[in-house]
Amino acid sequence: MVLMKLHTNAALTQKQRQEIKRLYQTGNYTYPALAKQFATTRRTIAKWVKRDTTTDRSSVVKKLEKCCRFSQAGSDSHGFVV
Repeated sequence: MVLMKLHTNAALTQKQRQEIKRLYQTGNYTYPALAKQFATTRRTIAKWVKRDTTTDRSSVVKKLEKCCRFSQAGSDSHGFVV
């Protein structure tokens, strides 16, 4: 058995995410019904239903790109401005 490390703020386990996808695919459940059943939001349900995988994505790269844009000119080999 492989244990998956969950994101620190993860609202759902990987097993719950798989169950959400399975239940939604039956056509018998709506986002609001699943949100209530799993004690989360419709937005979270929609996110996991629409994704191809139930594993967490890294958010580090997006955060670094948004907060730390470095110019190519005048930067060292690590991208820091010199």
